[in-house]
Amino acid sequence: MSFLFAGTILQKHSSQLLFSAWILVTLARFIEKRHFDRHINRMKKIYRERRDILTEKISQGKLGKIVEISGLDAGMHVLLKVNNNMNQNELVLSALNEGVKIYRLSEYYSFPVSNMPENIVVAGFSGLDKKQIIKGIDALCKAWAK
Repeated sequence: MSFLFAGTILQKHSSQLLFSAWILVTLARFIEKRHFDRHINRMKKIYRERRDILTEKISQGKLGKIVEISGLDAGMHVLLKVNNNMNQNELVLSALNEGVKIYRLSEYYSFPVSNMPENIVVAGFSGLDKKQIIKGIDALCKAWAK
């Protein structure tokens, strides 16, 4: 009975299995020829440059007086501790009103929310170019450093 069931599944999904095998072979060749390593190194450089623009722009402007940046080596997001008496909701909404999407730390928090700092938000930079990052920091300055 189980062989009949397995045969039916293979018949129904054989094109997907062949496609998956083709993807795996292609990926294996991509890795084998060191293209994946070069891609990762190229992307690391791009994201490092974006992170550096973000941190420099925050540090050198008005935000530098009220924002502490952490999580710089954590990936494509940073944590911003904003010392302006706004809570997460106010920070997110005021940023959104200026056209900037940031996220509440509570959306990522795995501990009881009652233990969470209220003035920390998450800012991503991976999908933005230099001009967009600079424009976004200028907008956050309007929203938070009044």
